Amino acid sequence: MSTIISTNETDFVIANDEIKGRQIISKRIYQCDELIFQEQPLVLAQFEWNKLYKYSACEYCLYPLESCEQNVRRLCQDSSIIIPHSECDPNRNIDQQIVRCPKCNEMYCSTICYQQAMNNYHLTLCQSNENTNKNQLIRHIIDLWRTVHPPPETTSISLVLKIMAMLKQNNNRLLLLQELQKFSQGVQSENQQFYHKLLRKEFE
Repeated sequence: MSTIISTNETDFVIANDEIKGRQIISKRIYQCDELIFQEQPLVLAQFEWNKLYKYSACEYCLYPLESCEQNVRRLCQDSSIIIPHSECDPNRNIDQQIVRCPKCNEMYCSTICYQQAMNNYHLTLCQSNENTNKNQLIRHIIDLWRTVHPPPETTSISLVLKIMAMLKQNNNRLLLLQELQKFSQGVQSENQQFYHKLLRKEFE
């Protein structure tokens, strides 16, 4: 869930219809490598199984926090792998810019993302040593989610936790609910049975 930030919003329109739901429609032809738009996350969450297998990403915007070589080594479980032309990897020095929460060690790609997370939800969800009961509850919810929702995942229970925390921290809950509602209007779920994505097949 994101909100678009663009220097030229006349090049596309945001629309809703009953078949495709919320969508972005281009009003012109774009060239190769041309930046179409940038977006500011409203709320994002990594898949729980990805987190379990140590995929490293910014907790706020999901920007990858590992180099190409680190990614391949992790997936292949082989620390000796050398990727050629590492100078072409835009994340080759990503370790130097990682910002960590001083209380729970959660990782972010920048100070801006860390501050945005704190302002939106992380103040509530931060798993520091100050509240062990809360931490155990969050871990129990996530473990239970993995138990009833094996890969491939299509959503994440952490997304629900973040939205709940945002509602707690936000001073204008009505405005936040209106923003969230934009991502549900005009989408038909009868055929896709979205609610079954949260449960096992025996609940169909």
